[in-house]
Amino acid sequence: MMFTIFRLGILIVFLVVLIRLKLNLALALIITSVCAGILFRVKLLVLIKTFPLTLIQATTLEFLFIIYLVLLLGSLMELSGNLRKIINSMEGLFGDYRIGVAIMPALIGLLPMPAGAMLSAPIVKQAGIKANLSPDKMTYINFWFRHLWEYFWPLYPAILISAGIFNVSVREIMIAQFPLSLFAITVGLFFIFRLPRISNDPSTTNINHLWQILYNLWPIILVILLVLILKFRMSLAMTIGGFAALLFSGMNIKQIPLVFKKAFSISTLGVIYSVFLFKNIVEISGSLKMMPGISSGPFILKMLIIFFAPFIVGFLTGVNSAFAGIGFPVIAPLIVHSGANLSYIPLAYIICLIYI
Repeated sequence: MMFTIFRLGILIVFLVVLIRLKLNLALALIITSVCAGILFRVKLLVLIKTFPLTLIQATTLEFLFIIYLVLLLGSLMELSGNLRKIINSMEGLFGDYRIGVAIMPALIGLLPMPAGAMLSAPIVKQAGIKANLSPDKMTYINFWFRHLWEYFWPLYPAILISAGIFNVSVREIMIAQFPLSLFAITVGLFFIFRLPRISNDPSTTNINHLWQILYNLWPIILVILLVLILKFRMSLAMTIGGFAALLFSGMNIKQIPLVFKKAFSISTLGVIYSVFLFKNIVEISGSLKMMPGISSGPFILKMLIIFFAPFIVGFLTGVNSAFAGIGFPVIAPLIVHSGANLSYIPLAYIICLIYI
């Protein structure tokens, strides 16, 4: 058993080294998957067959589809100008700059996107300069409040990956981890309300801006309602939300192909495929079959393994998708051995996000 854990540790360290060498995460995972097959003596033909079989696997296809629709929704809101309208409305809604400066990056964080920090940073900076905030405080506000939702928000790839690996619904993951976001909000507000308050002109506060924010956020709100209230599968909810947003976007028909093209990120989709490839090869190798036996062993050993695998990846890579895609397949047999124990998933999740 210890030799198996040692070899899994070697794979994780090897993958971290590849990422540190600036190798594309998807490619790094594919290389590590091949190394896992070799290290655990998987037959060459079986190893080769796993590549196409993973691609046509129902779980892989579903999550590739979901991630593409998330990217599509992000592109649509950006190109249609909805995101900018939300930000502009936020500036006119609150008389207290402290609330506005926190909510603006939080709103942008609802829609994960590359370089999202660059979009919210100028807004926070503008308000921060008026309040004479130091650069380190403005950086903290921008980072903390933009990442409030990573613990449970279903548009983040790590949440979707976790649901796939632990074989639970996205809704279950969301409900189990929502308290973590509440805790993060509480900590953030504790910091925010210790900042000095400045007098604002009450005439700048206009409740009509709230309607504008909700109006422009409706596709995201629709997805969440479909998943949480009506218990739709995430893939169906994203399909309805994405294409409804496209239908009512008011965009020129010539712009629509650009939206679909912009949403197609081979790098992001490649990560999803490579995560499931890694999971499948490690499972085929049989290296994880003895892991559930640890459940009957010392409790501290089980806890150390549950925390160590995702912790080391999160600490060394700082990549949201990486700790879930690399660490969680290793600890999954411990958590789902006798039905998924959702109390362990948030514990493993939060220890990683501390470092991201």
